[in-house]
Amino acid sequence: MASILLITIAGLATAPDVCAVEPSVTDKETARQLMDAGHQHFRQGRYDEALESYRGADAIMSVASTGLGVGKTLIQLGRLIEARDKLLAVSRIPTVPGESPVLTHAREEGETLQQQLADRIPALRVLIVGVGDDAPVTLRLDGSEIARKLLALPRRIDPGTHRIVATCPGYQDAELEITVAEGKTRTVELALTPGGGAAADDETGDSGGISPLVWVGFGIAGAGAIVGSVTGGLSLAAASDAKDQCTDNTCPLDAEPDADRSLTLAHASTVSFVVAGLGAGLGVVGVILSGTDDGSDSQAKPDAAVEALLGPGFVGLRGRF
Repeated sequence: MASILLITIAGLATAPDVCAVEPSVTDKETARQLMDAGHQHFRQGRYDEALESYRGADAIMSVASTGLGVGKTLIQLGRLIEARDKLLAVSRIPTVPGESPVLTHAREEGETLQQQLADRIPALRVLIVGVGDDAPVTLRLDGSEIARKLLALPRRIDPGTHRIVATCPGYQDAELEITVAEGKTRTVELALTPGGGAAADDETGDSGGISPLVWVGFGIAGAGAIVGSVTGGLSLAAASDAKDQCTDNTCPLDAEPDADRSLTLAHASTVSFVVAGLGAGLGVVGVILSGTDDGSDSQAKPDAAVEALLGPGFVGLRGRF
C-alpha cells in the first residue's frame, strides 16, 4: 500500500496541473498572435522583443511550443544557463494522448537543444589567496554574492565578460574583469592585500589634520602682496607724473591731482603689505597648530588662539599656544 501511495504521489508531481484553468478562446487567439510576433522578431534578429512575445504566449498556454520559443531566444541572447533550464522544463512536459504533432516536435527539439547546451556552458573557479581559509571573505560575481564554501568549485556561468569583486575586513578590495568563452573552464586568482581598512582610516585622519588657518592665512598673504605691489607701482607712476610738472621744487596746481593720487596709492600699498604680513603670520600659526593637532595635545592646550591687533601706529598678532 505504501509503495502504491508513493507512486501515485510521484505521478501527480510530474502530471499537468489538473486544477489549471483551461485557456479561453480569447486567450488562445492572443497566444497565437504573440507567437506570430515572436517568430517575426526572431527572424529579424530582434531577440529582446521576440523574448517578450514568446514569454507572453508561454504565460497563457504553458505548452512545449511556447516554451521552446523562449528557450531558443535565450540562446541567441547568450543566456545559456537560463535557456537550458527552460528547455529542460519543455522536454519534461508529459505527453498527452492525442496531442498535436507540433507539441511533440517541440518537446523533442527542446530535449536535443538542452543536451547540446550542456557542453556549451562554461565554468569558472575563483581562488582567493593572501588570507586564511576561515577569513570572512565576501565574493561577488556580477553583483551576486557567492557562498565562501563554494568559491573554489567550478561555477557554471554564461559566456562573456564578468566582474569579480572580493572583499575582506582589514584587506584591500580585489577586483577583476574576465572573459570566458563557451565550453571552457577558467580558473582565476584574486590576491587580497592587508591594510585596506587601516589605509582608509589613515587617509581620513590625515585629511583633517591641517588647520584652516593655513589656507586662510597664506591666501590673505598672497592677495595682500599682489595688491600691495600693484598699488605701489601705480603710486610711483603718479609721483613721476607729478614730478615731471615741477621745476626747482615748485609745482603748478595742475600737478596736485597726480601728487594726491600718488600719496593715496602709497597708503593703499602700505596697508596691503601689512595685511599680507598678517596673513603670513596666520598661515605660520596654522602650520604650528596642524603639527600638534592630535588627541593628547588638544587636551593639553585647549585655549590655543590667535588674534590680530590693530592700533594707532602699529599692527601685530597675539596668540596663546
